Amino acid sequence: MANRIKGESSFDYDGAAIAVCINMEGLLAAEDETGIDLATLLPSTLLSHRAVLLRHAIIQGGGDASRSEAAEMLMDGPAAKAWAAAFNQAFPPAPEDEGKAKK
Repeated sequence: MANRIKGESSFDYDGAAIAVCINMEGLLAAEDETGIDLATLLPSTLLSHRAVLLRHAIIQGGGDASRSEAAEMLMDGPAAKAWAAAFNQAFPPAPEDEGKAKK
């Protein structure tokens, strides 16, 4: 079962439930694999970058996938939504008033 507070989600692909987990271990592994810093990698719309990020999220979720398998999942199903949901839970946006000085 997915734990949204920990940055976990899942999606169905080819009859199987695929768990994804967004954590720093997986993000750093994706950075190491691509040689691209996270500030550039995370907002990238390139399929190859997204596939690496998804692949490491699947690995952190306890599964395994090649980069090409992850790319197929992104092209053929709800994998992108599951990854985005997990990422938004792992790294929620700061409240609008956070960091602002009180009047």
